[in-house]
Amino acid sequence: MPEPILYETDAGFIVVQGEDVLISERTEKGEAREEKLRKVAEGVKRKGIARLKVSSIPAKERMEEFGIETSIITDDERDELDSRKFAIIAKAGFASDAGSALETA
Repeated sequence: MPEPILYETDAGFIVVQGEDVLISERTEKGEAREEKLRKVAEGVKRKGIARLKVSSIPAKERMEEFGIETSIITDDERDELDSRKFAIIAKAGFASDAGSALETA
């Protein structure tokens, strides 16, 4: 099973593992992303996930505050997530389908 990855989009934070969305926190314009990262960290802990791949230093620092081991995703992993961005956003419930995910992203 692939390691869970925290995927950061303009629409919000999404923890994905393979094709599955484990946790999602939508962010609204002007809303504090730090607070949403805290909620994601709490959700990750609740699910018993001890190790998470992240794509930014703020996310890395926030997860580590909660005792979650992190590593930075590779360029290939980021490209793979970006290629599925709209499907992931739709799966996370941020949009009803990949078409409206285009507007959300």
